[in-house]
Amino acid sequence: MLIYAQEGETARRMQISSWSTRDVEPRHCADYWRQVISRAVLGGSVNGMPGSGFVGSISARRLRDLAFASFDSSAHEIVRDRRDIAHDHGGAFLLSLQLGGTARLRQGDREVVVQPGQMGLVDGAKPFVVSLSGSVQRMVAVLPRDLISRYAPFLIKSHHAVPIAETEPCADLLREYILRLSNPAFDVSETVAEVLSENLCALLGVVAANQASFSTPPPSERCLRLEALLAFMRRHTTDPELTPQQAALHLKISVRSVHKLMQETGRSFCAWLLDERINQCIRAIRDPTLRHMRISEIAWSCGFSDVSYFNGVFKSRVGITPSEMRASVEVQHS
Repeated sequence: MLIYAQEGETARRMQISSWSTRDVEPRHCADYWRQVISRAVLGGSVNGMPGSGFVGSISARRLRDLAFASFDSSAHEIVRDRRDIAHDHGGAFLLSLQLGGTARLRQGDREVVVQPGQMGLVDGAKPFVVSLSGSVQRMVAVLPRDLISRYAPFLIKSHHAVPIAETEPCADLLREYILRLSNPAFDVSETVAEVLSENLCALLGVVAANQASFSTPPPSERCLRLEALLAFMRRHTTDPELTPQQAALHLKISVRSVHKLMQETGRSFCAWLLDERINQCIRAIRDPTLRHMRISEIAWSCGFSDVSYFNGVFKSRVGITPSEMRASVEVQHS
């Protein structure tokens, strides 16, 4: 069952960020490309780049842990090891669609060769290597682990790269979702992108389950209500006045029903919201492009109205203060 959303006139558009090696000196290309890959997709090192002549460009849109990227480049290799995973707490899955050149996805004891028109999946919480050859054109969907856990829980237990067969039912539709959401020319709001991403993960679950010769049950009405609630909460996380009453009003259910739905996440409404805001702050503090923002500005932008409270709860959750985290990030980038 797919989820649909209506878009209002004031819906906020997803912003596009673009990078190109043409903007830097050739001797800086390798380091620049590594930083770009880390910002647009996931952290990792870049190997196998030619001494000269490497060209690469990426366009990406990101919404919290969700991202879609489209890039063209010369041949190279991307290696993600345990240090990268520990550094960015990566748990997202990467679903890639090859449009040009060849990709070899190596994870666990399997190598998946992805030719133009084909798709492959790797788990960002486990080490992997992606070797790209030829004139590379590909699109990548960065899918949050919690969405994969809901719609394709069996993939969480997988320890190797997964090919997505072109002949599987719904594979064409899955490919169309990636093409649309990763295409910089496709104008989409944050609200619609979240809904389409839910659909994409639901389709991935159907395709991968059918490929593995077992079925997944369709989401229940209660499950869909919970997804709608969490989607609303994600969209309004930065609102310091967000309450269960507002969520109940939006979903046309009682406040008691909101609290009962949240019980299925293992966290209360307030605890879930606090975790989400803290995680947003962590990402912002670690983002080198946001160094100009004061810690207090980051706290306010993520939904905290009391900076003293934010500092205290941040240290209790993370183990260090926001300032200490920023200092460690600055050392790493110096």
